[in-house]
Amino acid sequence: MNSSETDIEITSSSVLEPAKGLKVLGYGAYDLEDTEGLPLMALEGSGDAPKFDELKNHADEPVTVKGGEESEIFFAVRLKIEAPPSGTTRGCRYEYRQGRQLYRQALDCELDLRTN
Repeated sequence: MNSSETDIEITSSSVLEPAKGLKVLGYGAYDLEDTEGLPLMALEGSGDAPKFDELKNHADEPVTVKGGEESEIFFAVRLKIEAPPSGTTRGCRYEYRQGRQLYRQALDCELDLRTN
């Protein structure tokens, strides 16, 4: 949600601290309409997961969020489990532009993955 009255352009997003055992493979930005809502977790290749490789990835272009509105684009990280995850993935960083000013903002976010 852009709580200001001025449009912003999100230029990148990233995870600050992936849990031990996880490798960041890449980032994406997808339209909620294309994925039928926000997939909180998606296992690649499962029948009910969005086919991200077939969707338009908006991560390579600025994502505009109008003043006072929410974006229809959500940001995602693609992770590979290389070893049983240990700890919690923490921190999300967004870089954005508002007018001529550039900003970098770190937000609290957490993800716990467990393997059987």
